Amino acid sequence: MEVDEFCIKDRLSFYIECKNKFSDCLTAPKKGTKLYELGEDMRQVVELFTAVSLLGRGHHPVLLASLIDQTFYGFQQQYSGYSIQTLFQLLKPEDAPVAARVREVFGIGNVKAVGVLPDHVARSLGALPKAIRRDYP
Repeated sequence: MEVDEFCIKDRLSFYIECKNKFSDCLTAPKKGTKLYELGEDMRQVVELFTAVSLLGRGHHPVLLASLIDQTFYGFQQQYSGYSIQTLFQLLKPEDAPVAARVREVFGIGNVKAVGVLPDHVARSLGALPKAIRRDYP
């Protein structure tokens, strides 16, 4: 199993898959879809959620992505998972000229060069233990 980020908080383990493409809105795979039929990003998400669910109670997969379709919520519940929508494509601070150029040339304003996570994302990550205990008692 490959994971982008891993953390333990309040005796819960979180396995985080980060998808940072603003052009893609991630949706739940249709029932019966084979892994090889999925795009690379969604295949990685499905593999992570499936593998983490096999670890048992206290282990939770998390999707952190720019855009997440509401269909994904039903999918994540099958795996005691969670998702956080960033609403931005996040770049490293040194890529600020690239972000500015994307905004200028393509008119895409949802690209940011940041050194820290946006507040709403940091708050959502910090609230994961409470949300998991509420949603998966």
